Amino acid sequence: MKTVFLVDDDGLLRETLRRSLEQAGYNVRSFGSASEALCELDVAPPDIVVSDYQMPGMDGLEFIEAIRRRSVSLPVALMSGYVTPEVEKRAWDLGVNRVLSKPIRKPQEFVNLIEETIEAGHRRLENINQLGLSFLTGVSHELRTPLTSIKIALDGLISRESIRNDPASKRLVEISRRNIDRIIRLVEDQLDVLGVSIIEDAEDPSDGPLQPDLQESTD
Repeated sequence: MKTVFLVDDDGLLRETLRRSLEQAGYNVRSFGSASEALCELDVAPPDIVVSDYQMPGMDGLEFIEAIRRRSVSLPVALMSGYVTPEVEKRAWDLGVNRVLSKPIRKPQEFVNLIEETIEAGHRRLENINQLGLSFLTGVSHELRTPLTSIKIALDGLISRESIRNDPASKRLVEISRRNIDRIIRLVEDQLDVLGVSIIEDAEDPSDGPLQPDLQESTD
């Protein structure tokens, strides 16, 4: 059951809208002030917040600003009898999903708009998650190839006699190898969590500038 936070200092309107939403199958939490709703928001976030604009104390826009500090994706609808262009612009800037005009004369139409707003909010969140997944996948793949090449180059360095015979240089290369191994494991773990198969596509370091000169000097 979807939960709606209904916030309005008009008790009669709040009760009318609450009944309409509950008849449509919603779980409704009604509040007479934004401060009351904020206290409950941290305890049990709803599927949508529906708030009046003009209220004593914290007004609707201040309330939404406080919501956005907690969640950028929670669907929010703002109700108002009169919205100036400046107020409407600020509402959209704060990520309001819908602005509803008061008085609300058709409760069923109000319920339909709330359902549409919830569904649109969920689609938006899915799109954001998909974009994040694509970004992480791309970054992880892009990191893994050069990291593997660096590891191969370090393996070549430590095989050099001059490195093996110099304890300080040998220790430095070994520390670098361990750090690279750790980062590669982190990248592979991330790819595994994302459900992305790992493709062995690291280039041979001999083809690029990362390859050290492995020939010992004969001088």
